[in-house]
Amino acid sequence: MAMVGFVCYVTRIYKVLNSNHFLMNLDVQKVSAIGAKFQTYLLSPESSSHYLGDELQGRDLLSVFDPQYLIENNLVKRTATGRGKVYFFDLSDIEVVLRHYYRGGLIARFIKDKFVFAGIQNTRSYRELAILAHLHAKGVNVPMPIAGKVRVLGLTYQCDILTQVIDNATELHQHLCDKGVDDEIWKQIGKEIKKLHKAQACHYDLNVKNLLVKDNNDIVLLDFDNCEIRQGDAWKAKNLERFKRSLFKQASKHPSYGFSEDKWHILTEAYNEL
Repeated sequence: MAMVGFVCYVTRIYKVLNSNHFLMNLDVQKVSAIGAKFQTYLLSPESSSHYLGDELQGRDLLSVFDPQYLIENNLVKRTATGRGKVYFFDLSDIEVVLRHYYRGGLIARFIKDKFVFAGIQNTRSYRELAILAHLHAKGVNVPMPIAGKVRVLGLTYQCDILTQVIDNATELHQHLCDKGVDDEIWKQIGKEIKKLHKAQACHYDLNVKNLLVKDNNDIVLLDFDNCEIRQGDAWKAKNLERFKRSLFKQASKHPSYGFSEDKWHILTEAYNEL
């Protein structure tokens, strides 16, 4: 157990010190009660100020990060389950989703939701909010970042994130399982990935299940927990190739999957034209 924790710590520090990601300055409020066991911080990008308003600051905002509070006040519209349960509710005039960060992989068997603390800017919620705010400002179709919460205890932390829900959209994977999509949507996918790369964002989990197709055919990219801002262009071809592998992987599992090599050519032509 001690060795697992040590390896995790070294890996995390190495990634922080060697990454070239961009971190936008977020508003950070310390909202811990005096003598509290945890030091609690609330994070919010400038772009979310319209949705939070004056009435949702400090402890008022803190309450909506508590699932029990949401349930007791009949605010939860629905839930979904992935690595953990997520909660959908209305905040001001938009629908948002609350997600708690859990570990994945082998280490999750030993450590469920605690991470090595190396400063607020290196927490997972800060990084994801900052990257989403950066991409939103660059015109990339991503969920609007709303706020985050970090609870620090000694050398570890836990965190949560609030983002805007994407309305009238279906997972690309579901479309391809059902009947596929037309060539125009493949072009839109290529263009959206190019916009992502022009913003210098490397999405390490760029796969067919992390793209949504809206009713108006806009493409929305999801799940930026595993993403960083990188300089240069050398990594972009490999990142695009990762998406291609995810398409072929799903096609091998589903005989009638709506993807083929000619669709990839349509996507890459649109990517290269932008």
